Amino acid sequence: MRKIVLFALLSILFANCQSDDSEQGNADNSKSSIAFTLNNKTEYVTATDVSGSAIDVTWAKSESTNTAENEYSIYGSFIIKSPASNDNRDSGDMYFQIVTSDAKLTAGKTYDISFSYLNSGVRDIPLAYDQAVCYTSTDLFEGTRTAGKIKITSFDGTTLKAEFSVDNLTNKNPYSDFGFCNGSRITEKSFSISKGTLTAVAE
Repeated sequence: MRKIVLFALLSILFANCQSDDSEQGNADNSKSSIAFTLNNKTEYVTATDVSGSAIDVTWAKSESTNTAENEYSIYGSFIIKSPASNDNRDSGDMYFQIVTSDAKLTAGKTYDISFSYLNSGVRDIPLAYDQAVCYTSTDLFEGTRTAGKIKITSFDGTTLKAEFSVDNLTNKNPYSDFGFCNGSRITEKSFSISKGTLTAVAE
């Protein structure tokens, strides 16, 4: 009888270890990615390092003293989708937040995005500047009319998959005035992100 009980306990322990290993293995093998289109024209995809591996797209939950509000931050790196754009020196990044009363992000639910910035150092890809005027790195920010949405397609507490879009981003820096580029004053313009998809892993 003791042998039977011991065997049963060992079987349960072994099954639990296998389950833990499997979950950890899924987390380790999760490949982060991001892709989106800017102004329905320029496509951006996940940046890669020199070995060809994807640079992580990550998420993190902020600790808050306000228990009714939870903040999830998402960060991702990207390059323009082009056969020639495999150089990280030309990569950019974006950062935005989801603020919700939900204790955990819910698959199938759409949340508002609080957008912080989109920075692009991609050469010869004008975002905020006219193509005929300047080819420089640019930043896009959230303006008074900016509206962003993200739909969670799956979330297991480690890997977050979602679709997102942002309307009415602006090249106007909230902390400084527009400057000049090649003798011409830079003007305010509106930009939108569409067809956005991401797979982010926990930091």
